[in-house]
Amino acid sequence: MGQRIGALRSTWIDVHGLHMHTRISVDPVPSSAPVVVLVHGSGLSGCYMLPTAERLAPYYHVYMPDLPGFGDSGKPARGLDVPELANALTAWTEATGLAGVALLGNSFGCQVIADLAARRPERAERTVLQGPTTPPEERSWFWQFVRWRQNQRYNPRSLGPVTYGDYRKCGLRRTGSYL
Repeated sequence: MGQRIGALRSTWIDVHGLHMHTRISVDPVPSSAPVVVLVHGSGLSGCYMLPTAERLAPYYHVYMPDLPGFGDSGKPARGLDVPELANALTAWTEATGLAGVALLGNSFGCQVIADLAARRPERAERTVLQGPTTPPEERSWFWQFVRWRQNQRYNPRSLGPVTYGDYRKCGLRRTGSYL
């Protein structure tokens, strides 16, 4: 028997006047099933996390927001810093009526989750931090390019179009502001 794959739908939620794109699982699961929120990395949207979301959806209530400035969410006038993105994620959980969720972050999303959990622990019942971000001494375009080249060979080829499309949506200036 193969692994179950769940379905997700897109919706937009207004958070302090900014539309945040969110993918939400639609499979029927028990109301007592935990809520899992997937938080993407810098420059990207939740698209690259779709395979994970689809595998979780038959068993959990899955939410995958695009943070402000990323993916299909609204673009603020400037790139938000980590505490501002954590505030936006907190406001998003409030707007969706979620509290005490499991937050699963990748890369830069780990910083956002850690900030949220430190300041608003009632919003984060559990955290999973996968591939936390770079050390402070490597937060430059040069080192990010070096690490990207090192890691690229381990990424599936199907990820290329997703990441390139997301980086285009985010924009070079906004992506670079998070280093």
